[in-house]
Formats: sequence, C-alpha cells, structure tokens
Amino acid sequence: MNPNDYYKRLIASITEDDVRRVAEVMVNHIGEENRITLQNLVALTKLNERTVRVILNTLVIEYGIPIGAQSGRAGRWICANKRELDTVIADLESRANETRNRVNALRVATIPNTLYEEGIERDDVNGLKVERKQPFLFDPPKLEPWQLQYGAWK
Repeated sequence: MNPNDYYKRLIASITEDDVRRVAEVMVNHIGEENRITLQNLVALTKLNERTVRVILNTLVIEYGIPIGAQSGRAGRWICANKRELDTVIADLESRANETRNRVNALRVATIPNTLYEEGIERDDVNGLKVERKQPFLFDPPKLEPWQLQYGAWK
C-alpha cells in the first residue's frame, strides 16, 4: 500500500472535524519536498495558527502520523521514509537538549538583587563580583539616632 492510501485510510477514522480537516490537507504533503507552510495550512483549514499547531501535535501523539518539521526551515510534512523521520527526531532531540541545558543553567543562576532582598550578603555570585552600588529605589534611608528622637522619619 502506498503512503497516500495508508494515510487516507487512517484519516477516515478521525471523527473530530478540525483534526480531520488538518489531516486531509496533510495527506497531500507526504515527503519533505512536498512540505506546506504553517501559513498555508492555516489558510486552507480556516483555523487559527495555534489551533493548527495543537492539531498537528495531536496527529503525531494520538494518531501516530509522523509529521515532520525542522528548525530554521518553513513547513510541515508527513515523513515519507526512515531518513526523513530520523532527521526530524534528531532535530527534536537537539532542541530538547538545548532547552534542558537552559533549564539547568537557570536553576543555578542567581539574581543579585534577590540575594539582598533575602538578606544574604555575598561578594561572589557564580564567579562574578557583586556589589550593591546604590540602595534600591524604595529602600528607606538609613536614619541617625537624633533623627528618630524628633519624629522626622516615620
């Protein structure tokens, strides 16, 4: 059975109207060389971009349709062979690793102002010298004892 017939049969089993509409367009875009831009997919389905993105994800996760996309290249398509599928998977894994690295870096990042707000005094934050050069905009001024006795600052 050729891929087009296989996906047409699979799509026939989809009962949700919007999901089926996106799938029916995608069946005409098998193979990376036949990719369709998200903007054209939105125009053909008359759905908004966010909805189309969610449906494309649903088609992959719930229906097992191998819809491909790559960073830096416009378009979506149904993968026609293992090479295309492997390329899409490698791109997703790379993006997932980059995101994981960023999350890990943010977990150990320090915001100097937060250190002072929490009462932690440190000169060295993540290898950087941190100095508080001026008070925060809304810090109350430091008062001398004689100023308190006259009630000037409350």
